Amino acid sequence: AVLGDIQRRFSTTQIRSEFIIGVEKIGFIITLIFTAYYGRNLHKPLSIFWGCVLCSLGAVVCCLPHFVCDEVKPGDVHNATSSMMRYLDAGLCQSGRNLSYTFSHNQCDQILLVTDESKAFSLLCAGKFLIGVGTAAYVTLGVVYISESASDDVMPLLLG
Repeated sequence: AVLGDIQRRFSTTQIRSEFIIGVEKIGFIITLIFTAYYGRNLHKPLSIFWGCVLCSLGAVVCCLPHFVCDEVKPGDVHNATSSMMRYLDAGLCQSGRNLSYTFSHNQCDQILLVTDESKAFSLLCAGKFLIGVGTAAYVTLGVVYISESASDDVMPLLLG
């Protein structure tokens, strides 16, 4: 349901929306390498805390495209944000002119879509990467911290 909403709202392809999901796993794997190597020497509760903070920050960044980027449909210029309107203000998107730097109406719609899609894509990728980095910190070190701190009788109950 989330992938379909991202594809519909930001006019993105299925490959790009699946890549957004994969970025979280990339962040997890990169952080897992460092966590596995340095995890023994780290202050575990503090590392778990910063992992949770990074996950929270990633969740906020993932929500930003829904507030910052407008839903742009081809041919609908009034939904364009002010940053995308600079193409129209510069005179580049006027189909009646015969200058070499002007674009047709369809090309202007594609420029508006690509600009908004790129902004949403970058914010979603950044948020998912932060979530992956934070998840690796608290998932791996959390289990180790519980096993080191709890007694053998209570540990199976705490790990679930």
